[in-house]
Amino acid sequence: VDDIEEDTGSAGSNMVAVAYGPFGTEELVYRSPLDLLLVFEDDRIGEDATARLASRFIEKLTAPSVQGPLYDISDGTKLWKRPGPLVTSLDGLANLCADDASGSRLLALMQARVVAGPPALARDVSRTLKDLLVRKSEAGPIASRMAGRPRDGSEDRGTCDKWDLRRRAGGLDDLERIVRTLQLRHASDHRDVLTPAVAVALANFASTGLLEDPVVRDLLGAHHLLRQVENLLAIAVDVTFDVESAPQELKAALARAAGLESFGRLEAALDSTAEFVQAAFHDLTASHDSASS
Repeated sequence: VDDIEEDTGSAGSNMVAVAYGPFGTEELVYRSPLDLLLVFEDDRIGEDATARLASRFIEKLTAPSVQGPLYDISDGTKLWKRPGPLVTSLDGLANLCADDASGSRLLALMQARVVAGPPALARDVSRTLKDLLVRKSEAGPIASRMAGRPRDGSEDRGTCDKWDLRRRAGGLDDLERIVRTLQLRHASDHRDVLTPAVAVALANFASTGLLEDPVVRDLLGAHHLLRQVENLLAIAVDVTFDVESAPQELKAALARAAGLESFGRLEAALDSTAEFVQAAFHDLTASHDSASS
């Protein structure tokens, strides 16, 4: 940010970069785009200076390399439901869900964390995000505001490729939905559970007594298994993983990444993990949905 401020003559100390999506939750995989929102403390530096600073920041991140752009930056659809601005003010961030508390936007904000910028403003932005989420947690039924996805493996997610470990029924998306629903449920009384990283949030549930240790241990185990395999697949496979044509060396590497003796054991472990996550989703969220209706 200091280099960019020197280049543009703009007040870089007035800006922080907020990551969300996999970048915010620290679950980036190879070729993942960066979800970023640049937040300015106020509008005093003017629209032109803000635009220059934001544009230069994005240019730095997307600088060309021998293998293509350094990073791809997403178009803001997760926040705006369509390609939208990558810049807002602190007041704009505070009001982001005032008129629209859709599940996708709420999820993006729950994944958000400050990744660059002056410490004082970073603290203000982090506090603003938590305040916003606490307000939304007190505003009515929780599940209706989360992203509308089937809970029982039906519809498109039920027929999703079983090796799409994020979108498949009982995959990483469903596991994250468990965490986000529980965070919103307890945000008013336990603000510390509002952390974007799924594994950290689960550990916080245990330390605060909101979930029993065996449940947290099993959820953490499921998360670790799915992430280990997802990471290797993202590096080794260009499009989709085809079990029939995949080389034996890759299958063996996937099993090793999961700490298992064979690819057959890995397949069985992934199937049992998916069943466990679906059951946990139902057990841990349905009771609150019923109480809220």
